[in-house]
Amino acid sequence: MGKYLAEFKFNIQASFAYRGVIILWIIVTFLQVAVLPFVWLSVYGTQDSIVGFSKSMMITYFVLIPCIDVLVQSWADFEIKDDIKEGRLNTFLIKPINYLLRVFWVENGWKVSRPFIVILIVLLLYPFIHTYFQLSLHARLVWILPAIIASRFLNFLISSIIGMAAFWTVRSNWALQIWWALQTLAAGYVAPLSFYPPNIQKIISYTPFPMLLQTPINIILDNISTEQIVRQLLLASLWIIILLIISNFLWKKGVRKTEGIGM
Repeated sequence: MGKYLAEFKFNIQASFAYRGVIILWIIVTFLQVAVLPFVWLSVYGTQDSIVGFSKSMMITYFVLIPCIDVLVQSWADFEIKDDIKEGRLNTFLIKPINYLLRVFWVENGWKVSRPFIVILIVLLLYPFIHTYFQLSLHARLVWILPAIIASRFLNFLISSIIGMAAFWTVRSNWALQIWWALQTLAAGYVAPLSFYPPNIQKIISYTPFPMLLQTPINIILDNISTEQIVRQLLLASLWIIILLIISNFLWKKGVRKTEGIGM
């Protein structure tokens, strides 16, 4: 475990070194928090509520998106894809480490600085949005940590599987683009899932997508029942097991292919 913690600590330091990346990320996050809530205010017009979401809930929902996203989102697909394509993977295969576990801790190291930046941005914008900002004092916050942990693992496993497409195709960016499009639409980044047609909602409810983002936010907003939370956590646990099996299968197949070609 020590070697993974060493990678974790090293990448905490590295995350502060790439100032250009941090500045770009600050700009994107700022625009997301500053623009999207007011776009939705114009959608509401004179209406106080749409499909159970008041104006305050909707603004808070979009302010919370980067706060949750920074904790649970995974970019393992990019690192795995690049390691495979550029031949770096072979150097890790001969070391006594679990490659995917290493990627997980490297990514966690990069994440350490991000929540502080998001909090700073929200605090800077708070004077302009506080009228519409709503956090429930009755929220079932005891469930938020399990939900975030489940979301983190789901995001990482799916991202890892997408990255492994590079074992079989030279141009694997298509897999990344399809995944990002699906995630943006089905996880609640564009709009809460309750805005979607009932049949679409029902299909999505059986997938990992709600837990990737919307369920943790709904817990904070107290916009979900305890029964629904338990159902989502049980479903997420099932999906984690399924994705672990798929990830392990693809990894073994892909490594054999890599060993046969490059080692």
